[in-house]
Amino acid sequence: MIEDVKQETIWLAESEEVSYAEVFDITFTWRWMHESQSVLSHPGGIEKLWKFLEEDNFPGLRLYFTSNHDENSWNGTEYEKYGVYARALAVFSCLYKSSVPLIYSGQEVANKKRLSFFEKDLVDWSGGEDLGRFYSTLLSLRKKPGIVFNEKEFRLIHHPELVVFLHSGEAGTIWVLLHLGRNEVSIQPFEIAGVEGLEVFTEETLDKNSPPITMQPGDYHVYESFRSA
Repeated sequence: MIEDVKQETIWLAESEEVSYAEVFDITFTWRWMHESQSVLSHPGGIEKLWKFLEEDNFPGLRLYFTSNHDENSWNGTEYEKYGVYARALAVFSCLYKSSVPLIYSGQEVANKKRLSFFEKDLVDWSGGEDLGRFYSTLLSLRKKPGIVFNEKEFRLIHHPELVVFLHSGEAGTIWVLLHLGRNEVSIQPFEIAGVEGLEVFTEETLDKNSPPITMQPGDYHVYESFRSA
């Protein structure tokens, strides 16, 4: 009977016990959330992030997020917790391997208010920065044909200041550069990924002759390269 019910539902476990992944479809990523908040507040934290990512082999789909009802009310908004890295970590949540992104109420307008937990509270939908296009762009990439967000078509590329990863498939490639370090960097993205493409937010083309770009802490770039059908 349980298997019949599961075919009609999605099971989400607010747990990181590996045994839960054998039954539930999606598990929370509490360790990543706490680890990223902790290490990014200290110099040299990106090396600890890299160690965490390279050792992470948790199975199944993972629920990534920078805020939810508990975190917002008790520990602060993503802007309090992550500062300049908040937007880059939102990109990570949407596009990392095996990710299922959680977008909390108000994040579409960059809500910087701690919402009341036990009493009715309102999000000011008119007063914040409009991030609708930001999130819709990221979520639309997840629906591109031929690019599956799983480990078989996923690759991490180590960099001392950036977190870089690629999703590849028969239809093309998506690759992501997140500046989670402390120092300004000048890079040529093609030299890192070896793929030509289009930056999805600026719509600038990238090839082997493109000039280097400068990235400050918290900056992000997402590129796509899709082959013609």
